[in-house]
Parts: sequence; structure tokens; C-alpha cells
Amino acid sequence: MAVQREQLEADVLIVGAGPAGLSCALHLANLIKKHNESGTKLKLSAESIYVLEKGREIGAHQLSGAIMNPKALAELVPQFEKSAPLDTPVTDSAVLLFTKNSSFRFPITPPPFQNKGNYVVSLSRITKWLGGLVEAAGVNIFKEFGGAELLYEGDGIAGVITEDKGLDKNGKPKANYTPGYELRAKVTVLAEGTRGSLTKKLVAAKKLDNINPQSYGIGIKELWDVQPGRIQPGYVAHTLGWPVSTDMYEQPAFDWPGARAGVRESAVRSARCVSDLEDASISDKDSRRREARSLRREVAPVWRLVRDAAHLRGRRADHRRFGKLPRFAAAERHSPGHEEWHPGGGNHL
Repeated sequence: MAVQREQLEADVLIVGAGPAGLSCALHLANLIKKHNESGTKLKLSAESIYVLEKGREIGAHQLSGAIMNPKALAELVPQFEKSAPLDTPVTDSAVLLFTKNSSFRFPITPPPFQNKGNYVVSLSRITKWLGGLVEAAGVNIFKEFGGAELLYEGDGIAGVITEDKGLDKNGKPKANYTPGYELRAKVTVLAEGTRGSLTKKLVAAKKLDNINPQSYGIGIKELWDVQPGRIQPGYVAHTLGWPVSTDMYEQPAFDWPGARAGVRESAVRSARCVSDLEDASISDKDSRRREARSLRREVAPVWRLVRDAAHLRGRRADHRRFGKLPRFAAAERHSPGHEEWHPGGGNHL
């Protein structure tokens, strides 16, 4: 017997109350307000916008700290600085290569890792703040409602069926069973993330994967307590290298034209103050040379990433390799190298 479900109608249904879904809802609400204030006879209402959130509260599933570029937020919420939960403006960006016993700071920070003008934020707090603005604008947010299935009409999507409540571990109805709602909408927006359950079903059903499908890896997040004074507020470090083998950086930094980008990089944002090579105390001349050669070998594949990043931005950088780094010059007991880097040339470390 078919399950009888209560039906609700909306103009726009947004699945997912993360930053993207809430921004979409708030932008639509702003457009509706502007439309109604224009003096038109046909009035619209933000109450016809529904947002589904599977968590108990807005921000419950946003666990990440983040570096936020405020450009889009400034367009969405003018004068956002007065109310948004902004923790710290970024004051310094660095890229560090870890070795087992020390670290090396790149002489330039590649453009994708430069964060001037950005903010260090809690994504959960930003999402809660956005949720408050959305609700104040009149949008309906349904918490603890996850999308279970997509509704189709012909080749188009007509809405979403929410998850049933009161099921046991085997998916069988219990005494408190309540069937999910059938939410129908003229426009359905999937903002549940690229690995959301409904998004994956839609991609499979409509064959939306292309020749360069997204790949994913397992990420590990650590929260560290750092001694006061070890790090300046607003310092952002992108780290790579040890304990990951540098062999993984041997792929070409950018493989164009090609089906897949060849970037195989492990970049981890960290707020750890680490000692650089200048702090190492190596008194023996031969030991210095051995360490310098070893570090050159480790840095070489990573340096190519920096070289290609600079090339893509049209920058011709003459950093004279590692010669400008005083520790390398001291370790090798020679003057800085004289070879220059030329994009596309056969410069090898």
C-alpha cells in the first residue's frame, strides 16, 4: 500500500542550510523585497521559500574553521562587519614545507594561498548568523528534515520527499512512525554539498559526471592549543611535506590539456608556529652539506608547484632558486646560484 504523505507547496525549495543554501535563500528574499518596494501591483512573499536542514539547529553540521573571502558576503549583506561573527583578519600568509626535523618557508606565497583581506572564521558561527538573517527575512527553515528522495515530473525535478520518522534500525516502522512530507516546488535547489545523498542520485540519474569527475580524499582535522605568544593573531600557514612522502608531489603541477589535473598536493591550513631551518644547530661542515642536499631533494618537486603557480598568473619570478635563503648558502659554503628561472624552461634543482 502506498504511503500517504502530507503535501506542501512552495515556489523555491532549497535542500541544505549551509552557507550556500542560506545565501541563496537570503538573496532571493532580498530580490523579493526589492520587487515589492518597486511599486508593482503583484506582490511576492519570502514565505514561499522553504529551506530544509537535517540538523537540530542551523550550523550543527558546519564543523570547520575557515578562511573567508568577504567579497561575496559584502554584496549579499552590506555592512556585514557590524554584525557578522568575524574572528580575526588575516595578517600574514605563508606556505611551509615540513621535513622531519625542520621546516622551510617558501620565499613567495603562491597566489592561491594569499589571504590578504580575508578573515579567520568559525563556519558554524557564520552559518548560524546567516540563518538568523534568513528567518528574519521571512523564509521558512525546516530543521531536522533531511531529503530522502527527489520528486520527478517528466524529465524535471518537482520537489523532495523528506525522511520518514520513527523507523527502527532495520528501516521498519515503529509505533511512533510518521511518514515524510512531500514538498513540491517550482524550483528545487540542491545545496547539500557535492556528496549529498540527493545530489549523488541526481548525478547518477542524469549522467552529470563529465570526463573530469571530482575526486575526494579523507581529511583529518586537528585542534591544537598553542602557547600564548607563539603565534600572532591572523597568521595563516599552508603546510605540506613531512610526514607525507614528497614522492606524491612528483606529478606535473598542471596537466593541460588533459582529462585530469595532475595536482596531487596535500595542503593543510595550520596555525602552528614552527622553527625554520635557521634554528637548526649544525656545527659540522659535512653535516651541513648533507642536510642541504637532502633538503634540496625534498623541496624540488614542491618548488615546481610554486613555479607553475607563478607561471599561471603570468609572473616571471627570478628567485635565484635557493641562493637567497641564507641557510642554504651557509650550508653549501658557496655564493647564491646564478641561474634564473624561465617559464617552460628546463630548470631543474
